[in-house]
Amino acid sequence: MIKRGFKFLVGITLLMSLALTSCNHIVNSAIGEANIQISAGSFIDSGCVINTNADLLCWADGNLEKVFMGAGQVLPASNLQNGCVLTTDDNLWCWDEGEPAKEVIKNIQQVWTGSHARGGCAISLSDDLWCWMGRTSSNARPEKILDDVKRVMVLSACATNADNQLWCWRDGQSPSKQVSALSNIEEGCAVNLTDSLLCWYGNNPPKERLSDVEMSLLGSNINEGCAIKLDGVLWCWSYGEFPELILQNVKQISSLSHARNGCALNENDELLCWGNDEGPKEIIQNISQVLPESDLIDGCVLNKNDEVWCWDNSSPPEMVFDGVKEISSVSTARNGCVLDKGDILWCWKGSVSPEPILKDTKQVSLFSDVDDGCAVSKKDELWCWGGHDNRSPERISIDA
Repeated sequence: MIKRGFKFLVGITLLMSLALTSCNHIVNSAIGEANIQISAGSFIDSGCVINTNADLLCWADGNLEKVFMGAGQVLPASNLQNGCVLTTDDNLWCWDEGEPAKEVIKNIQQVWTGSHARGGCAISLSDDLWCWMGRTSSNARPEKILDDVKRVMVLSACATNADNQLWCWRDGQSPSKQVSALSNIEEGCAVNLTDSLLCWYGNNPPKERLSDVEMSLLGSNINEGCAIKLDGVLWCWSYGEFPELILQNVKQISSLSHARNGCALNENDELLCWGNDEGPKEIIQNISQVLPESDLIDGCVLNKNDEVWCWDNSSPPEMVFDGVKEISSVSTARNGCVLDKGDILWCWKGSVSPEPILKDTKQVSLFSDVDDGCAVSKKDELWCWGGHDNRSPERISIDA
């Protein structure tokens, strides 16, 4: 369970660094669409699902219970012991230590994906930011901490208001204005309306990292990260050093890239990677998507012929899968899943040697791999695998 928990902690950080900027559109499914919603991180021993009747059902060690009726969205990492659900009438309910679900806050339009019964943040329908924190769920009571909020940041304790100002708070302190006139914001860094990239760390005020910036990589902070300038040039930094020019004509960056290692896709759809004190060198051509965590040592890409190519230990790229219909946005060279054009789900872990998991697949939970995960079939049946080295999917009954 420790290994599983660590994997999910890494995974949820990756998820938030990739996609989650507002939680009125919580991304729980990595591949496909279905009438059933699986909580990210679910597998055969633990997880949650919303069925076609809007019932939230959760399970642990073979025990499945109906936790809530009228469920709209289930937050990642929810299970029978702990979790949160946003109802169809915009109220947030959470449960903790296996206790029944309790209403945390009403009339919510967005909720931070890391929220739970003992702590979290949400934006009300009146655009106020409310947060709660306590040693137990009973003393974690929401307090309004900021007016006129547009969105809550996914990794830092920060929010933007209607005037595009960045406000942050730490250790129970009142919010303080960090940056004015933002055009966009990421974890630890913000681009203001004059296209300057400002980054912060700890209680230190923001410092300008770069000027003339178009966007910075989500997850960048003052110590390490990357940004693309208005002229298409990629600059990265690490160890708090000054940014270095890495590559020109860039249109896509692999998540978690920084000055010491990473990958980027240029305007010619060529993938170039760097690392081990080597400058960017071409790895492979005709690429449509670079997978997260790719660098010069190992990584994966999806090319324009719907093929997955990977490399490991600096070896040349090899095709590991063809006929791709969809690939999980959090798949890496070490674990992930892909749906082929025949709707067969294939997953891998450790090394990229995909194994077939389930036929007629319509949706798969985020962070699924060959060892554990959950998927929904075309018949709207929930199938899960994992636990005790069991890779054979078993159907979990989720009918009302």
